[in-house]
Amino acid sequence: MCQGRGVTTATETGIPFTARDVQIYVLASWGCIAVVAGLYRLAVFASAGMSPGWAGMYLFFFASTVTIALLVLWVSAPIAWLVGRAMRGVPQIAWQMVAFWAMGTVVATIALWLAAFLFVAARMPAIDLTTVAMGAVFGLCAAIGRLAAFRSRRRRDLVRAATQHAGAS
Repeated sequence: MCQGRGVTTATETGIPFTARDVQIYVLASWGCIAVVAGLYRLAVFASAGMSPGWAGMYLFFFASTVTIALLVLWVSAPIAWLVGRAMRGVPQIAWQMVAFWAMGTVVATIALWLAAFLFVAARMPAIDLTTVAMGAVFGLCAAIGRLAAFRSRRRRDLVRAATQHAGAS
């Protein structure tokens, strides 16, 4: 078990990225996206002067964003599982988080582009710097989700080891 920073490495866990890890990854990433989206929407409405009815609009946009984010995360969960499997031989957590950030950035940028196409523009929008920057922020949430899965794995491993040790005594 890795001591020090409080997380295990991929090779120490024995199982690279299980279905439970994917669930934790998705929920932790979604929580991060909800916080980021909530703060972003609040800043947008605050800068617009918070006209009458802003609370209803805020809740609508926030609920829409987190619902779409959860859908995108579940649909892209097999990609996360594949990235986790591919990275199982990489013991450095930082490199795994970089890989998940990159994967999350690509998926989020495509999802934001599709959302702009479906809900905003009558023509095919270009992927601009703003879309990529927002994708990168949501990609950071994917890296945070991966870290949450590592930490959860470590807790499960510690409980399993303590249980086995107590049973052997």
